[in-house]
Amino acid sequence: MDRENDEIYIGEVELLDEDGQEATLYIFEEATLAGKKYYLATESEEEECEAIVLEEHPAEDGNEEDCWYSVVEDETLLDVLFDLFAELLSESGIELEK
Repeated sequence: MDRENDEIYIGEVELLDEDGQEATLYIFEEATLAGKKYYLATESEEEECEAIVLEEHPAEDGNEEDCWYSVVEDETLLDVLFDLFAELLSESGIELEK
């Protein structure tokens, strides 16, 4: 992902990694597809970095603060989301590369 300015990400989220350590992810865009929320995130604020796509899973009680996230690994879904995020981010001058 190539960013033109430093203020382009829309938020941060703190998650636990596989080792139980806190990790900060920077959210660059969000999208809804088939009623599910997805987020384009990076582990770094560097100018060029790899991005991951997170899927939001609502809490059983419906409380948005208690939702959880998983990394999208399905290649077909990632292709669809890549196109969607690329279109949304092109308006902000951000270029995505597969």
